[in-house]
Amino acid sequence: MTRFAFFAAAALAAFAATPALAKLKHTVLYDFGASASDAADPLDGLIADAGGNLYGTTFSGGDFGQGAVFALSPGGVERVIYSFHGAPDDGGRPGAALTLGSDGNLYGTTL
Repeated sequence: MTRFAFFAAAALAAFAATPALAKLKHTVLYDFGASASDAADPLDGLIADAGGNLYGTTFSGGDFGQGAVFALSPGGVERVIYSFHGAPDDGGRPGAALTLGSDGNLYGTTL
């Protein structure tokens, strides 16, 4: 199984200066694909809440293999919030970032 990981980079502004790239450090926050029902194949960006939790979607994985919505705690603990069933129930294979609504709910799209 192909493994994907999110990296936290110190100072994104470092990308503007080529010599700084050699000094750029990263930390693996989570390695997807740890179990059969784990989220897998993240494709798009993350969003954060006020508590520092990160939220995103994956194109595959989850309980039904149709993708998932996941949360990643500041300590690097991943939790699948929702596993997509696929058509005709709720769609599947999300490939775009989530939006955090003013009501505190997460919104997104699926294929």
